[in-house]
Amino acid sequence: EKAPRLTREIENLIRLNHPNIVPIIDEGVVKDHFFIVMNLVDGFCIADLFSDKPSLITSYWLSDFKSDWSRLATWGKEIAEALE
Repeated sequence: EKAPRLTREIENLIRLNHPNIVPIIDEGVVKDHFFIVMNLVDGFCIADLFSDKPSLITSYWLSDFKSDWSRLATWGKEIAEALE
């Protein structure tokens, strides 16, 4: 039941083409475990934006955003547009 749905989701992700979305390079299954291969992007984990204890890397990247709410709002808008 989960495998066909996951396969469809991966196929949909592969079709996405937007400058703010990391493209999927490859996908596959090894010993009943699905995987996707994506380019490594220098940055931070977006989940850390909502964490009380962000990682050291995220803290470094966010220190630049905290004083520039306009840039953070623009960045959020770009993420929302990418998800449309």
